[in-house]
Amino acid sequence: MTDAYQRLASAQADAARAKAQLAASQPEYRRLKGLYRHQHNVSKKEVQNARAAWLSDQAAAHAAQAKRSSTLTAIQAQWGVKIAQWMRKDSPAFEQLIHPQHQHRLLKLTLPLGEAPANPPASAQVLAGGKAVAASLISPAPATDPDLQGRSYYFRASSQSELLSYGLHVTALMPYGPQHNGVVVPDAAVVWSQGSAWAYVAKGGGRFVRQPVRTDTPVPGGWFQASGLDPGSRLVTRGASILFSVQALANAPKGSAGGDEGDTD
Repeated sequence: MTDAYQRLASAQADAARAKAQLAASQPEYRRLKGLYRHQHNVSKKEVQNARAAWLSDQAAAHAAQAKRSSTLTAIQAQWGVKIAQWMRKDSPAFEQLIHPQHQHRLLKLTLPLGEAPANPPASAQVLAGGKAVAASLISPAPATDPDLQGRSYYFRASSQSELLSYGLHVTALMPYGPQHNGVVVPDAAVVWSQGSAWAYVAKGGGRFVRQPVRTDTPVPGGWFQASGLDPGSRLVTRGASILFSVQALANAPKGSAGGDEGDTD
């Protein structure tokens, strides 16, 4: 982004210099032309030189303006119209993104392939360092991520940015689409085994039932479950790994340690 800003700043400076030069050479040519026509106080050669300088400055101004426009168009194609406008105007919003002391972070968040909300989400929760960092929408991104291929958006995080290192890959939660009812299984209740996630539900009387946990919808502090668990289910958040080990040992003689479901007393 800094390189793009420097290219645009250079192109804008060149265009401004060329415009200033043209603003000086054009009236000078007209002045000398008038003197030559009415009083012949200047030579024809001076008028010709002034005209050549004016035409040269005019061509240079057009070229500089074209370069500025093409540079701005290229930046818009990469960063979007809004960020390009921030660059062009040297806005405080852009200064906050490029200077580390402001502790703002630019994020490019990509939705799963095939997801296309009618209106872009205005906010997002970015999961980083075990915390949820709030981010606000800047604009849709003109280009998508080449690996993920989904629709992308630029967001800005203005707090807890120390958790967001440059180049870090993150998971973000963006509210869009229909609402779903369900429950959240906290991280403390999840036991991992061979790439699968499990949680234990207390059924009373010292009996615990193991339930699979879907991990395709992470939320701050846990995992959203649209089905499989009822609101009010009592989950084991301390000692779940011990229950898993006990169950695995109990089932080992049967050759079913790590099976799909089970219960233990």
